[in-house]
Amino acid sequence: KMRKVLNPLFLPETVQKHKAKMEEVINGFIDEFIDKGEAELQEDLVRPTLATIILPFLGAPMEDRQMLAFKLDYLTRHRADDPETCAKYGEELGEYIMALVADRRASPPKDDIIQVLLDSKIDGDPLSDMEILGTITLILFGGLDTTSAALGEALWFLIREPEEARKLL
Repeated sequence: KMRKVLNPLFLPETVQKHKAKMEEVINGFIDEFIDKGEAELQEDLVRPTLATIILPFLGAPMEDRQMLAFKLDYLTRHRADDPETCAKYGEELGEYIMALVADRRASPPKDDIIQVLLDSKIDGDPLSDMEILGTITLILFGGLDTTSAALGEALWFLIREPEEARKLL
């Protein structure tokens, strides 16, 4: 049922509306390393691009994006080797999201995912705070971790298979 709420946000025509901004962000990151002639694509392009695109789309305030990106990245990279810090960051992330949702409930509507979740109903009932928290958490980790891994693998494939890369041009 949640899929019906979220699917319209990720349809090609919806994403297409944001294409120019995405290209601007990606080109900006490439400009930062192109003169060096090399880059660690996952660190220099993929992860920062996703954080810069997903967090605003979600509705995270600009001043919080660096902190959120850091904690999300830490959580995905250090679950096994630093469970105590990850537990702390996970709790802080949940508290942050709940405070953000509470603040947004009391604010004028905005054009982002949080607003969609606040306005949505399933079977005639508004989403609970826990449903919103769970959905935002899934979007954050899906957008920043899973997508970053998939993009990294895609880039690695294109580097190893230049003929396939040329087909995209």
